[in-house]
Amino acid sequence: MDGEMRGIVEHLQKVRRINIPVYQRNYAWNTNNCNQLFNDLMTIIQRMNSNDLRSLDHFFGLVVVESSGKSEEEYVIDGQQRITTISLLFLAIQQKLNDSKINSVLMIDDTGELKLKLNPADSKAYQCLFDSTKTGINGSNIINNFEFFKSKIEGLNDLELKDLLKALNHLKIMLVNIGYGEDPQKIFESLNSTGIDLTEGDKIRNFILMNERMDEQQKCFKDFWQPIEQNANGQTTEFFKYYLTFNQTKAPTSQNLYWNFVSYYNTFVDKKNGTEDKELKQRLLEQLKEYSVAYRHILRADTGNSQINEILYRLGKLNKSVVNSFLMPLLYDYDVQQINAEEVIKILTTIEIYLARRSIVSAPTNSLSKTFGSMYREMMRLKKNATDSSLGEIVSYILLNKQGAASFPTDDEIKNQFQNGDFYNINPAFRTYLFERLENQDNVEKVSIYDEVEAKKYSVEHIMPQHLSQSWVKELGSNYDEIHDKYLHNIGNLTLTGYNSQYSNRSFKEKQTMEKGFKESHFRNLNALPVKADQWGEHQILQRMNQLTDVALKVWPLVKSDFQPFQNTKANELIFTGTEDQEFCRQIKGTKIRAYQFNDADMINVKTWIDMYLQIIQNLLDVDPVPIKNYAEFPRDKKEHPDYCYSLFTTDSTKFKEAFKLSNNLYTTIGLDNWCKFRSLEVLFDSYNISHDKLKIYLRD
Repeated sequence: MDGEMRGIVEHLQKVRRINIPVYQRNYAWNTNNCNQLFNDLMTIIQRMNSNDLRSLDHFFGLVVVESSGKSEEEYVIDGQQRITTISLLFLAIQQKLNDSKINSVLMIDDTGELKLKLNPADSKAYQCLFDSTKTGINGSNIINNFEFFKSKIEGLNDLELKDLLKALNHLKIMLVNIGYGEDPQKIFESLNSTGIDLTEGDKIRNFILMNERMDEQQKCFKDFWQPIEQNANGQTTEFFKYYLTFNQTKAPTSQNLYWNFVSYYNTFVDKKNGTEDKELKQRLLEQLKEYSVAYRHILRADTGNSQINEILYRLGKLNKSVVNSFLMPLLYDYDVQQINAEEVIKILTTIEIYLARRSIVSAPTNSLSKTFGSMYREMMRLKKNATDSSLGEIVSYILLNKQGAASFPTDDEIKNQFQNGDFYNINPAFRTYLFERLENQDNVEKVSIYDEVEAKKYSVEHIMPQHLSQSWVKELGSNYDEIHDKYLHNIGNLTLTGYNSQYSNRSFKEKQTMEKGFKESHFRNLNALPVKADQWGEHQILQRMNQLTDVALKVWPLVKSDFQPFQNTKANELIFTGTEDQEFCRQIKGTKIRAYQFNDADMINVKTWIDMYLQIIQNLLDVDPVPIKNYAEFPRDKKEHPDYCYSLFTTDSTKFKEAFKLSNNLYTTIGLDNWCKFRSLEVLFDSYNISHDKLKIYLRD
């Protein structure tokens, strides 16, 4: 590997061909980046013309290339954004000056062949700029940035353009050539550890494609990566996050997604001693491509079944993307006909009801990632021993048995929230969803609420206004202050309207009869009472609140399930399903353990629950002591950490009344009830990426 400072123009003139490999992300610089570059060049010109004694050279960044083995031909590992942008600026200048000398930057000799070969996603747009008979691609950064540069130099005369060319010669890069045959993947990972702005999806793309031969890179890109990227609508980071979540039953952190995938990949393709099974890699890529189609269904609601698509569309409007880690494998199964449309509709309906009810009661969202990350595997595990039960019944059972932060809200909780909750100062996306469902739930002709709210043609309106006029004080009566404070943001006082918000302070009668007022409203359900009411006060608000509560319980009814999980009563065998599972918690309460089986190892006989607990912890320490030591070393004088295990491990034995020494300077407590033991194991399993169902328990008779 060698490096040197070099002018970027000098480098572009010297090299014969510059290839952007397919593993590189698409051209991403926008007009803001181009504007910054242009301003830097103007600063250089000012110094040139003012005899400024400071250096005219401007550092333009790092460019890392790999020799191809052919003379004067290279592949760009890092720096394609800079090289492509400079090429676009040179082309804009060339078209203005019509100077053939500039072609030495853009063309290979006199062949007319372009020197810069971009990846397939950008190549078409770039080539269009050199051929007036071709139409540009709308929305392409290539086209947008070229047009930006054209507009910037439009008013420059020939002398000013020549100054611009001189300034370009002062742009310096640190050129690093890693040499033919060196490992570009290691260089890439090292560069990214210093903070180069790539998404986790970009890094995974590089990882999958970079180590292949050039011909294999092209084939792999065309056959697999390009379809994945298109199906994911460019959201490859999110796609891989949901893919890994349902495969590992735990969501990887944003910072560790790339390394999490690398670990998963190496395990999948059985990579040992630096070698991988090509057939297994092919299978993985085919699987990723197939699951990307399922992800496309989530994003575009395009399954081919109108009922499924309607629910997927509404789930998208709920903005609860954590559910995608369950929806992806579910829709994959639907695509390969392992599950029929009727089952999918029932499952999606249950999920929508669960999420909507939780949003209504403002339930915390931090538990949803865990709930949906493991739910597909839990659903299939329960189905394995209950072939006569439908998957819809099983999903309802799973969600109904959640407890604590993940619990399924009851009818009483819904009624209480409609009676006392603030439905104005809530997430705007959910508020629109709420009103859309309350209005359209039984309409044959649906009102296009989402589009009209987005276009600002419809807005949420307080029937009794936020600021009371004298006419409203008179209408509400002597206790107007109390009524206003109590019911202003109540669901009974909120609706959708098409009239301008500047009229919102008018009297009720004016709101009722004005143009686009309640009597002309498209909203048959939402405005049924405001249309016919003679006045608006506490009685009408409560009446409408009760009506909308009844509608809500009809739209999002509490689901039921007759499913009963299979229990091996002969062996008294339990599978750990998590502490949110009420049935599991009930079964371990007041019982005695006979044996356990962990992580596919042999069954181990034990006398007590604490024996099992301590042995599993010791097993985890043998695998990797770091996660548990991190829990133990968390400063106790800081605010209590939200992760449960931070309170169960310590380096100071005096911190626990019943301390147990695990190793030197590492202690835990044995003064725990069964729920606490399993909650601790649950958190630890997540830290070690171990599925909960890897623990089987055998109870005493």
